[in-house]
Amino acid sequence: RGPMMKQRIVWLDSLKGFLILLVVVGHSIQEVGMHNFPGGEWIWYFIYSFHMMAFFAASGFLFYHKWSMSENKKQFLFRREFTLFVPTAILSFFSILLFYVTHQCDSLWKAVLLTLNKFWFMGVLMLLELFYPLLLILFKNKRIYIECILLMGWLISGIWSNTVGKFLGYFFIFIFSGRLKDIIDNPKIQGAQIFFTRNICLVMFLVLLILCYQIQGIDSISNSYFKLLLGFFGSCWIFLLFPMCFGKRESGILSRLGHYTMKIYLVHQILFAFSKTFFAGFPSMPAAAYFVIFSAMGIGIPILLEKGMNKVPGLQFVFHPLHRVEKILCEG
Repeated sequence: RGPMMKQRIVWLDSLKGFLILLVVVGHSIQEVGMHNFPGGEWIWYFIYSFHMMAFFAASGFLFYHKWSMSENKKQFLFRREFTLFVPTAILSFFSILLFYVTHQCDSLWKAVLLTLNKFWFMGVLMLLELFYPLLLILFKNKRIYIECILLMGWLISGIWSNTVGKFLGYFFIFIFSGRLKDIIDNPKIQGAQIFFTRNICLVMFLVLLILCYQIQGIDSISNSYFKLLLGFFGSCWIFLLFPMCFGKRESGILSRLGHYTMKIYLVHQILFAFSKTFFAGFPSMPAAAYFVIFSAMGIGIPILLEKGMNKVPGLQFVFHPLHRVEKILCEG
């Protein structure tokens, strides 16, 4: 599908599939209530200690390479933003409608704010993919300068502004993941070096995880920018682990799920917009049953939508807007 389409990296797809499973499980535990799910607090705490940081790392892993290899950088940036914006905008509209129609929000403005909160990942990702090329142009492709500025900004601003600190932390790992790519792809780096680095990251992650839990407790892990420090070491560890575990495997369940990450994220957020109405309709159903239903639907529905893409033209525009537009232009 164009000159930029290359053979997929199975281990990276597997990593993305694993992370989107964590997203669905974490959100499902949150919806049914952590106290209603066996071991829910511990599972939720572990997932939220690194999964979003790792997701931004996965999103930025190939970005610099694709940007530097693109012949028409304006077109490349437009395609990236357009492909993210269109499905997010369309499904955000349905989310706002659901929140308002089901009376979860007493005004459209509150429904808009709630939806923006639900789809925050897509909005932040669009900003990162827009700002990063601008910084590369400004700093003449010297990534080290950008990384140092973002790292210092993250660590300093996070003290007085949780929101700014988190944004800069996500921005830093989005860019730093390109360094992880350099390590993984470099044939001069021995397996022993990667093994040592991976284990150091794992030890740091576990130590900080235990300290953070003991000092801050479960409630603050979802709000404090300090959790991004956990996520940094957790992301580095898992990025160095998956090439070893899945680097020589053929496509499997996890890697196939990795193809659907954006669709699963958007669709399962729509499901959770409908969750309170669903809960009200079946008040006696056990929490574990809710968890299974929402998890299965959050993963299964996007895959079914993808399968029906060619039979329902509207779906193609929602999930593959550029492909649909290009097809219309070519046929016209």
